[in-house]
Amino acid sequence: MDAFPAFFPLLGATVVVAGEGAMADAKARLFAGSPAKVERVTGEAATQASSYVGAKLAFVAGDDPNFRRAAAAAARAAGVPVNVVDDPALCDFHTPAVIDRGPVVVAVGTGGASPLLAAVIRDALEGHLPPGVEVLVALLGRRRGEIRAAFPDIPLRRAFLSALIHGPAGQAALAGETDPAERALDTALAAALGGAAPSPREQ
Repeated sequence: MDAFPAFFPLLGATVVVAGEGAMADAKARLFAGSPAKVERVTGEAATQASSYVGAKLAFVAGDDPNFRRAAAAAARAAGVPVNVVDDPALCDFHTPAVIDRGPVVVAVGTGGASPLLAAVIRDALEGHLPPGVEVLVALLGRRRGEIRAAFPDIPLRRAFLSALIHGPAGQAALAGETDPAERALDTALAAALGGAAPSPREQ
């Protein structure tokens, strides 16, 4: 593995996009619908470290290599990791091809070697994601505390979750059926614990 993939939480985060043109616009669109605040900076402001202070990520796009170098240096001086479009040597990180299903995000990267290939692989993977995967993630998120409390032993918890995802609860959630999925999870918990597991709605 030449690069470590990581996910940056965006709630309350500021993302700076420096530069103008189609590529800068495309980077800004990556965050449409996210909780991040996107700030656009251009011209001389893009080459000043003060424009990046407090940001979590920065993106630089532009045709002028001198602008790209100056803007990247300014972001780095402010302690902000920066991605420079079509200039891997100036990048602290590379932007993957992304499948965005709300809480489910799949990222495909090639270390900046071939963004087009990453996009092709992303498109192939996207067809295999069930339409109800967001419902399943939301269900597991809502019941996470309850499941952790029921199975403090991590290997047992993993085994329970694996069976849950592949069982009736997972199938119902992936079909977009929230209430049946909740009931199936209650049933699975009760069976695993050898007793009646009350639904959170009954507690």
